Amino acid sequence: MPKNTEIVPSAGSRSLQVRAMKAQDISALVEIDAESNPTCWTAESFERELSLPHSVSLVSAAGSAIVGFAVGWIVTDTLQILQLAVTPAFRRLGVGKMLVQTILDRAQQQNCAKAQLELRSRNDAALKFYQQSGFYKSGLRKNFYPDDDAVLMEIKLK
Repeated sequence: MPKNTEIVPSAGSRSLQVRAMKAQDISALVEIDAESNPTCWTAESFERELSLPHSVSLVSAAGSAIVGFAVGWIVTDTLQILQLAVTPAFRRLGVGKMLVQTILDRAQQQNCAKAQLELRSRNDAALKFYQQSGFYKSGLRKNFYPDDDAVLMEIKLK
């Protein structure tokens, strides 16, 4: 089994795999992101991540179907989580938790001391999800989004 692949049983009878993002995943990622985020990424955005040495870009697959993804950047000793999304049919089945744990594990392997992210202040489900994953609110960016503030969240990794 490749070093960057982990098999995790979940989502009913299917086993989920978290692995590095590949170019052939991009069309599914664009679709998942459009279902999940008001300001979704383009195919070019995902393609760019594949070429960046500081990018940690993961997908979750159930069989051959891509069901979620996480993208972050490692800058000095910090992982900045840029995007995380799960297709609606696989939400609340542990896919997001598995993606967060895997990207945090990768950051720890790269000696990151912390991970950070920002999200819309009105996104109560995401706030709760990240708090349950161990993140805490660390700040607020007023008017970060055209229609909302951003809540800054952080988790210590060391």
